[in-house]
Amino acid sequence: MRYDTGTRIVGVISDLQIPFEHPDALNFILALGEAAGVQDWVCIGDEADQNMMSRFDPDPKGMGAGPELDLTISRLQAWYVAFPKMRVCTSNHVDRIYKKAFSAGIPDQYLRPINEWLQAPKGWVWHTYFWKRERDGTARMSCGLIPER
Repeated sequence: MRYDTGTRIVGVISDLQIPFEHPDALNFILALGEAAGVQDWVCIGDEADQNMMSRFDPDPKGMGAGPELDLTISRLQAWYVAFPKMRVCTSNHVDRIYKKAFSAGIPDQYLRPINEWLQAPKGWVWHTYFWKRERDGTARMSCGLIPER
């Protein structure tokens, strides 16, 4: 998806679900961006799947949480190179670890920020939501939650 802000064309990426993304996802998005003349990129969430952190019963044949995170970090490296700067919305999948910690009574002071445990470059910044100005108003970027103005 893209929208034209009047001065820059912004590409919107969502639901990669890494490490379970389509094998051609990165090349596909890069090709679409080039064809559409995208100048800025945003990710509106679920860049990482975090399957083993889900509130639903895990697949007993699935990979464990540690190997899944290791594979996620490994696969994200190509995205970090392709997109050195990315504004990312926090999302239910990436927030799963924080919800698990809360349910277990672990204070958030013990937890690391998303950019640390995903080993993201400084150009990747997570927000609950953010605004992009359009010619005829603004567009709110978020992943599901509709925050107050």
